[in-house]
Amino acid sequence: MQPTTLARSAGLLFLIVIIGAAFAVSVRNSVVEPGDAAATADNIRASATLFRVGFVVDLVAGRTRRLTHVDRVALRGVRPRSRH
Repeated sequence: MQPTTLARSAGLLFLIVIIGAAFAVSVRNSVVEPGDAAATADNIRASATLFRVGFVVDLVAGRTRRLTHVDRVALRGVRPRSRH
């Protein structure tokens, strides 16, 4: 695989991580009431689907971040080396 292709796929994965994490954090902030468990539970019940989607997106973003780390390690292996 070409280094350019690896770099582009790593960039795409990073973009997925950034967008997914931002969405998950915004969902979490809109649902969770710090210091008030009852209000948090009510918010989760009121928007259960949004909370579940945010949770799944957070899991996918975390897994994608780990895959991106593997890509960065792979990119190190195809880096051009000095001929000296």
